[in-house]
Amino acid sequence: MHQRWLFKKPPRYGYLKRLYQAHRLHHAVDEKEGAVSFDFLYAPPVAELSKQLGQRRKAEKHADRTPL
Repeated sequence: MHQRWLFKKPPRYGYLKRLYQAHRLHHAVDEKEGAVSFDFLYAPPVAELSKQLGQRRKAEKHADRTPL
């Protein structure tokens, strides 16, 4: 994806839009551990990736609150 996107604007519909959105969700976190991942040629539905990202963020917040 990086520097390989052939379009000037993000796609508005279809598979390429889903791939673009999945890539955006992949970079929604700063560190490697909390990122969602997917294949290069197949991206799961965006709702599924958003759900995974939400669960990981929730688990991360919960882990930060546990006493040592």
